[in-house]
Amino acid sequence: MSTSFRGHGTPLRAQTDRGCPRPVELADRLGIDSVWEVEHHFLEEYSHSSASEVFLAAASQRTQRIRLGFGIVAIPPGYQHPARVAEKVSMLDLVSGGRVEFGSGRPRRALSSRGSG
Repeated sequence: MSTSFRGHGTPLRAQTDRGCPRPVELADRLGIDSVWEVEHHFLEEYSHSSASEVFLAAASQRTQRIRLGFGIVAIPPGYQHPARVAEKVSMLDLVSGGRVEFGSGRPRRALSSRGSG
C-alpha cells in the first residue's frame, strides 16, 4: 500500500507495513498537513488499497491533527452508489473528529472498473 503525505507544499511517499498506519502517526508528529489514500481495484501492480476508509479509520485513531484524505474515490455510474460513498466519508469524518478531505473521480484505467460489472 502506498500512502501520500502533503506538508509544506511537498508531496512525500511512504510504504506502509501491512497496511499499518505507523507512517501516518510519524507524519502527524512531524506536523505534516495531510495524508491521502487512493482507491484502486483489480490492478495487479498496485491494487492494495481497495477500502481506503478502513486504512484512514485506523489512522484516525492513532493520530491527533493530520487531515485524512480520500485521494480519489471512483464513483462512475454503476460502480459505487454515491449515497454509500457519502455514508463512508461521513462516518470517517465523525470518528476522526472532522479531519476528512474528500476527492472523487473516475477509474484511471478501464481494468479498474471491470470487476464491478
